[in-house]
Amino acid sequence: MDTALLPAILRIGNRTYACDIVGQVNDKTLVNLRRDVVIGPNEAIDIKLDRDRTYRRFNVRWKHGLQISVQPITSWAAPKAQTS
Repeated sequence: MDTALLPAILRIGNRTYACDIVGQVNDKTLVNLRRDVVIGPNEAIDIKLDRDRTYRRFNVRWKHGLQISVQPITSWAAPKAQTS
């Protein structure tokens, strides 16, 4: 069974990092980081899918190596309009 990887951007303060969301966003979203990121305990982070305009706020549930499990605080904004 192949799980979809959704390209995304993780933001902590004014720093941004490329990452991938595994599967879909739910209460136990798994994120694959592309490089190691220092995330403090109970630090809220923002994640934006490549196709979205705005970031969504998450709480970090746990971090192990280059994987983190996050829980959403806010909902997704409307996706970017397609221009042709």
